[in-house]
Parts: sequence; C-alpha cells; structure tokens
Amino acid sequence: MNYYAAEICLYEVGFKLSTTTGVIIQDLESLRLPDILYACFQATRSWFEAYLSVPIADHCALTLIDFGQLFHAIGALYKLSVFDILEWDISTVRKTLDLSIIIDQVASRLEEAKDLYNGKTVVQNCPWTFCINKLRACKTWWDMTVASGMDISAVGEVWPDGFNEELLPFVTSDSLDEYFWQTTT
Repeated sequence: MNYYAAEICLYEVGFKLSTTTGVIIQDLESLRLPDILYACFQATRSWFEAYLSVPIADHCALTLIDFGQLFHAIGALYKLSVFDILEWDISTVRKTLDLSIIIDQVASRLEEAKDLYNGKTVVQNCPWTFCINKLRACKTWWDMTVASGMDISAVGEVWPDGFNEELLPFVTSDSLDEYFWQTTT
C-alpha cells in the first residue's frame, strides 16, 4: 500500500495545473495532464484493491500511517471524481471506482474490525466507531450534494460552483478542522 500511496502523492500534481489542452509539463515532453491524472487514478485504484484485500483480522495490525493513507486515497478519489476538464472523463472514474461505494466498503470493513476487536464489550470513545461515523458522514455528504447534483457530462469550471478544496475532509491536513473531528454525528 505504501508504494501506491507514494504514487498518489506524486501524481496529485495534476490537480494543481491550471491549463490542460496540449500542456507539456516542463521538461517532461511525453507526459501530459490526462496521463498524470490517469496514473493518479490507477494508483488510487491499486491502493484500494490492496486495502480491500487485507483480511479483517489484520485491521488491528494496520498502522496510523496506513489509516492516513486511507484518508488520503479517499481524498484523491474525490478529486478524481470531480476534476472536470475536457480531457478527463469523470463519468468513467465514477463508474470504475465510485466514491460512495468505496466509502461504504471501508466503513463496513471498519465495523467488522471493530466487532472483532471489541467483541461484545462496549467501549466508550471507541476510535473505530469515531472513524466509521466520520466516513458515513462523508458518504452522506457526497450522496446528497455532489453525486446527486453534479452533471458529469457538463464541462465548465474545474471544480463545482462554490467548491473550496481546502474545506474538504481528508484532502489536506488543514481541512481536518477541530469541529469536524470532534463531532461524531
């Protein structure tokens, strides 16, 4: 998973490029923006395939770095799902690796891991439950706002109207504000 996480970080540079048509990235004549975004998509897809192949019993052995990579991969998938430029087909991204389905799978796996780890014991302030609630809140937000209201065939602004990348959960460390993480709804 570490390899794919490093690739995601490397290829996320594509989100920072302002123009797209025929742009050649400085001295890399053969690498164009759609190639960079596709490489980021492939790395994100591979990361989730690797994560989803980890047995539930081994979730307790995953490190904080692994969970940080999980949230980073979710953020990258979000960006890939809304980065609306002429050369990038977000409908294919959404069909191949649907953010709502991925978040649901991750939350379900964490619930299974929580049950395996906690058993029948009720634990106050359980970190598993906290993460599950945050993921479910993100899924609900996605389903109610972006997924239901965005015309994925329209090409216009790179980000949806009113979108502020800095406020998105899991996208940047600055966006993990105190309010989001302290509320468990």
